[in-house]
Amino acid sequence: MNEKLAVENRHVPWLKARALLATGAMLALAACGGSGGFSEESPASGTTVLTGQYLDGAVEGLGYDTATQTGTTDADGQFKYVQGETVSFRLYGQALSSSIGFSTLTPGDTGVEETNLDRLVNQLRFLQTVDVDNSPANGIRLPVVAGAFSIDFSQRIEDFESDVDVQAFLTAHAGGRPLVTVQDAVAHFSQSINTVSVDNVVSFSGRTATSAITNSACINNIQAQQRYAFGPTSVTLSGSDGFDNNGGNCTVKPDANEVIAYADIGVGDFLSCLPGCNYKDVNFIRYGLDVDNRTVVELSWHTPGTQKVRYIKRVLVDPGAPGNALALTTFKETITFD
Repeated sequence: MNEKLAVENRHVPWLKARALLATGAMLALAACGGSGGFSEESPASGTTVLTGQYLDGAVEGLGYDTATQTGTTDADGQFKYVQGETVSFRLYGQALSSSIGFSTLTPGDTGVEETNLDRLVNQLRFLQTVDVDNSPANGIRLPVVAGAFSIDFSQRIEDFESDVDVQAFLTAHAGGRPLVTVQDAVAHFSQSINTVSVDNVVSFSGRTATSAITNSACINNIQAQQRYAFGPTSVTLSGSDGFDNNGGNCTVKPDANEVIAYADIGVGDFLSCLPGCNYKDVNFIRYGLDVDNRTVVELSWHTPGTQKVRYIKRVLVDPGAPGNALALTTFKETITFD
């Protein structure tokens, strides 16, 4: 465990930069009076009813509520809201996600609520599996269901597909077909994100932020912190980027200072968007192998209207520790801009 966690920490600064630097750009838009994210939404009056779209592909059949609006998402996944309102989405009456209203919202948009990557992946798999025509590529239409609905989406990914309530629902309402695989669910959601129109490109220079870093391998729930100061050509980092692990009882690594030049980031890497970035540069989900040959899901996400961006890496398979559930860790960094 010590070596594995140490390896994870050594790669954290690059991952952290990838998730963070673009977010400075995004939040700069909010500071300049924009809508809080990368979009071309024009400011609206306090009573103008706007139309947004809920995406994992367009999702039809979700209930939603705001302070002034209520309804069900249509065949295009559309919902109504007034600027500044929180939109709460429901799946057969059960809370699914909640966020400040925006032109595009997804299961990844949780507002100020802590993002749970297992819950997000479970929701994506479920929504795509129950699609009436079993073809989420053309949009998701939820089946009509009567009676009580209760699914625990917050459980671990490994436990979700064998959950008796999940299996009972799929048998009753989805022809008994198996859940869409994690890989396919992530790929579909990623394709949905790529359909978002994002012509706005904004800058981030002059912003500062603080990050909170955790790793589920640390059973003592310890947290590391770093400060970020974004300049015109580089970012200055100060504080600690991770942990030393002693049998699950972790200590925070010593503080250090580092300057990362934007020009040092390779073409094609996530940070190649700098110094101007848009919605799709920052919001992504990926499935694949990391540098330690582990199968992982990575999420970088900023919900419009918030001052936070989150980077999460969830290990699904660790060939160096087969059968060891403790090796299937979650690394998380939450960055809050000043």
